[in-house]
Amino acid sequence: MAQVPGEEEQVATVNSRSNQPSLYKGAAGTNRVLVVDDEEIIQIVLQNVLSEEYALAVVASGEEALKILSREAPDVVL
Repeated sequence: MAQVPGEEEQVATVNSRSNQPSLYKGAAGTNRVLVVDDEEIIQIVLQNVLSEEYALAVVASGEEALKILSREAPDVVL
């Protein structure tokens, strides 16, 4: 499959603790960032700014964040 110039390949990774697909979307081998914010516009802005450099998981509540944290630890939580 041809890759569009300037777009990074998104690779499915596996969480070593649970053997399930990673919840973080982005280029393999990058640092993982968990974004927690209930404002959709903030989620979109942070995704646009961070997605080229980091693998992201974006959720809207602390409860959702705790579920992710129990499964797979990020490098940074915003």
